[in-house]
Amino acid sequence: MIKNRITQLIYRVIYCVILSFGVLFSLGIFTGSSFNTDFYAYYTNLSNYACLGVMIAVTANTVKQIKKNEIYGTTQYLENTKFMCSILILVTFLVYNILLAKDKSAVEYFTSLSNLTLHLVGPILFILDHILFDSRCSVKWYMPLVSFVPPLGYVAFVFIRAAIIGNNANIMKYPYFFLNPEKVGIGGVFMWIFILLAVFAVLGYGLWIVNHLIKENGKLKIYPKNDYSLKNKTNQIEIDVK
Repeated sequence: MIKNRITQLIYRVIYCVILSFGVLFSLGIFTGSSFNTDFYAYYTNLSNYACLGVMIAVTANTVKQIKKNEIYGTTQYLENTKFMCSILILVTFLVYNILLAKDKSAVEYFTSLSNLTLHLVGPILFILDHILFDSRCSVKWYMPLVSFVPPLGYVAFVFIRAAIIGNNANIMKYPYFFLNPEKVGIGGVFMWIFILLAVFAVLGYGLWIVNHLIKENGKLKIYPKNDYSLKNKTNQIEIDVK
């Protein structure tokens, strides 16, 4: 793990800048197209928005820690929320690149700034931030199950929105084929929901296990108050929490 908070801050600012452009891309800005009125209907966009909001809060907290001269340490702020967002964005990354990107040519995939930002660069940067900088000490075993709540809420939102839209041909009714009962049937929709929840569970517990495997040999480091500089690392106290 990287404990230098200056490094963490630089990394997080870069992420926030990149994702801010990603948000603009999702709205149709800078892409040469008109304003995208369906931007709020896509799981890709919503998961990236959630990650950006969490990262802005974490970045602000990192700035506060640095101002207090707490230069050295891992991140515990919003740790469980950030873990859950890591699962959400990992699903975005995998579902798009495995199921949806097959309809695009390699040229289309790698020349679309919107695609690269929201489906590749953004997800990878967010997950790496969690792995490289977070303490992971307080992530509870049930958090992968809690991560079911946002996608199930999203599914409910999709069908409520579709019922409101009705048969309006001018508005996209279903954002993804696997949530469209007109294409895959009701049974097909439930099958895909079950598959995706299973994916959430596998990825969530896989990430939870990785978190515990790469902890610092079960040691929790505590630093003297107001003494977090790198040059005072020799003053740290280690408490065995095994």
